[in-house]
Amino acid sequence: MKKYLIIAFVLVAALTFSIKDAMAVTFAGGQINDIYFNNAENWVDTNGDQQVSTGDYFYGILHVQNIDGRLAGTVWNEDNVTPGLDTFTGYFLTDVTGVSLHGGVSPHITLGTFSGGADPNSILSAGELASGVVLKMWTDSATKWTDNGGAIATDIANSTDGTVWATFTADLGYWYTHAPLIPPVGTGNTVGESFLGLNLVTNSSGLTFGLVDDPNESEANLLVNLTGQSEIEVGDNYWGFQSNDPVFADIPEPGTMLLLGSGLIGLGFYARRKKG
Repeated sequence: MKKYLIIAFVLVAALTFSIKDAMAVTFAGGQINDIYFNNAENWVDTNGDQQVSTGDYFYGILHVQNIDGRLAGTVWNEDNVTPGLDTFTGYFLTDVTGVSLHGGVSPHITLGTFSGGADPNSILSAGELASGVVLKMWTDSATKWTDNGGAIATDIANSTDGTVWATFTADLGYWYTHAPLIPPVGTGNTVGESFLGLNLVTNSSGLTFGLVDDPNESEANLLVNLTGQSEIEVGDNYWGFQSNDPVFADIPEPGTMLLLGSGLIGLGFYARRKKG
């Protein structure tokens, strides 16, 4: 199953071109860009009731493999760029802030800023948590990203080194999931879907993010910097969940055109290699 992010923008002149952000990740201008990635996450049952409930939390990682312009084709591919090494990764941490019924039928799980003290994985700082950060992204041209199936701590370390690209919050936005409160078993089985709309907290990418409203999301209907939806599946090994995440952002640049930038996120992670 494809794992990808979608970035959209508008261009006054009908041009196709490639741009690099401040961290050397390349995007195609004048068209939608698809960002293919793997991602994985775990649920922590803080009260031991064996079902998702308020006060529990989720954490996970993501790893971008390639960025494709709909017209230009692949414009960025990890470890296949000058000088030959480039990675684009992220880490997310969210609290379960509420549980209700969607349409009176399926569970609606609301996610927000982690409030359980220090980040249990020591990635997000106290200041970042106080600012509402739920997602942090990095680029790295010094250390190759690897997945050796070793340990959660190793995967997190491989996904959080390098230079910070941007951080995002769900404040004035949204992040929620429609999924069973008692997670089913069976690797690869679809268990629900997640919707998110995030806003920038810090931005070191060199790109400007506009505001978008996800046409496929009907509950929040908010303008945000980064939005998308994901299909959540049961994971394997030591990661409990994986997902299929389309996410898009509107990246305008002052002047006559809007330039494509990037963002990521989703509820979930571990998948297959590249686009399948």
